[in-house]
Amino acid sequence: TAALKYIFLFLFTLLLAPNVYSQGSFESMQEDVTVEANITVDFYSTVNVNPITVEIYQPSNVEIRVLSPSGLGIPGRQIVILAPGLTVTQPITLTNATGRTNGSVYSATPGTYTVCAKDTTFGYDITIQNCRTLYVVPVPIPNMLPEPQYTKGLSNIVLWSSLGANYTYNVQASEYSDFSSVLSESGYTTNTSHEFTGLEDAKMYFYRVRAQNQYGGTGAWSNIVYSVQDNQPPVIEVLDIGDVGQNDTVNWSSTHVVTMLFRVSDNLQLASTQFFCLNTGDNLVACTDDYSFEGDIFTVN
Repeated sequence: TAALKYIFLFLFTLLLAPNVYSQGSFESMQEDVTVEANITVDFYSTVNVNPITVEIYQPSNVEIRVLSPSGLGIPGRQIVILAPGLTVTQPITLTNATGRTNGSVYSATPGTYTVCAKDTTFGYDITIQNCRTLYVVPVPIPNMLPEPQYTKGLSNIVLWSSLGANYTYNVQASEYSDFSSVLSESGYTTNTSHEFTGLEDAKMYFYRVRAQNQYGGTGAWSNIVYSVQDNQPPVIEVLDIGDVGQNDTVNWSSTHVVTMLFRVSDNLQLASTQFFCLNTGDNLVACTDDYSFEGDIFTVN
């Protein structure tokens, strides 16, 4: 009976033993059990990232606070940040009087990243279970403003939208829509406009722009706009000079109307037209208001 009691007690003790990582020694059934354990998981400490959403190359501050089960900060702990895929600046100081220490992380690639930490103070890792998610987004893309189909002269000022004070811009010009060869570029500038000079008459040029944030992160290229340079004046061709007889008339009737037709063509759309006469003093005068312009035909009465 005594032997059965001891066996039953031993089995009952094993069934009630907690499931923990431990080392123990049983010298006899009558002595106390000595347990030595390494606690490798921290359920109480916290990890925070600020800001939680950043652009590429923009650092986010990582604050780790080591806390006791009662919520009090624990000073003097050595912390290592764990952030796969991110470039990490590790804390250089132990936790302060409130249990806090700081590092930072950033990424050159957009994506979603997990930021965790561990306590290495005692020569083995104590993993802090509280982790945070960091969102890394691309640099915004500026928008090229529309270009006219034709640009007068041999230079062109292009414009684009602003993303704010924390960005610089690089705009390019090319003779090819795929920018396989870049003719000229502005270099990074805080301006939202740039003048390209030395362009050729009757040639089409394409333009695009991209932004760079203050941390060196570069965004994708914008939409592409184009314009054709026009450095030639309008071409005027006489189609019909009208009925002027033998061109030796001295006295004209005030009711006599001469209708003249001209073809006026230009790469640039004409904003306005006006008809002038040359008087006997070799001066240009506006001699009639009766004229019209339709298509490229200019009719004067």
